Amino acid sequence: MTMGRFVTTQWLNDQEQAAWRGWLEMYRLLIPALDRQLQNDSAASLTDFEVLVHLSEAPGRRLRMSDLADRTLATRSAITRTVDRLVARGWVQRVRCDDDQRGYFADLTDRGIEELQGMAPGHVMAVRSFLIDLLDEQEIAALHSIAEKVRERMSATRGPAT
Repeated sequence: MTMGRFVTTQWLNDQEQAAWRGWLEMYRLLIPALDRQLQNDSAASLTDFEVLVHLSEAPGRRLRMSDLADRTLATRSAITRTVDRLVARGWVQRVRCDDDQRGYFADLTDRGIEELQGMAPGHVMAVRSFLIDLLDEQEIAALHSIAEKVRERMSATRGPAT
């Protein structure tokens, strides 16, 4: 903001403030609860689970590290740390790209698939218990619509992960 420049702020009204704070509190409670469930059941974090899911859905169960970072909305360094942890467990392997000697793929191993299949039921039960089963069909549709609008806005303004 430049000195001498006046900006008019459109403050949140009571309803908007309640919605914003409610969403923020829900997020701050939900993510750690899902992370705890996974760590208690499988010694994997929510981040680990997310990476395994993205790899399981990718063609050949393989993604370039940069693509994996983009899909998980993680920085390159954060995805490197996560993949290193998964490599150490034998759930993922890192493979050098043939066409780009600086690039690497993350490949989901058979053991990683087995671990993911073991984790998924408990995770889905937690997602249902903490969120989905609390909502009716209209609320789920509204939640999806809201998520899509926010994702589209943020995707348009978000630069590449670093």
